[in-house]
Amino acid sequence: MQCQILRTWLVALLVFVASCSLVNSGPATTVKDFYKDIETGKLTEATDLLTGPLIQMMGREKFKIGIAEVSKDIKKKGGIKSFEVLSENVQGETASVDIVITYGNGTREREQSRLLKGEKGRWQIVVEK
Repeated sequence: MQCQILRTWLVALLVFVASCSLVNSGPATTVKDFYKDIETGKLTEATDLLTGPLIQMMGREKFKIGIAEVSKDIKKKGGIKSFEVLSENVQGETASVDIVITYGNGTREREQSRLLKGEKGRWQIVVEK
């Protein structure tokens, strides 16, 4: 009987931990998701991953226009083939991520992002200029 109760608690704990890790993804995952959303034309989802004074000043709709152009550029390069995370540094509520994106045509671009932990513990990319 005790073994069955222990097993039930262990399964419940594993489900809880797994659900937390899915909801609160790390900064590098947020950056990857941002570029995947751009690639697939999910402009609203991509802009939801952004924060900062420039976003507040200009508005998300204007950023969607710019992101649509980036989406076209990604498609011209053959889409995103892979991501390589060079570094991910988390210090409390802030983080920095350095990645290399490899495109379908073989070109590679290095991207550096600064992130803040925003609403509901979700990481957001800071747009500064």
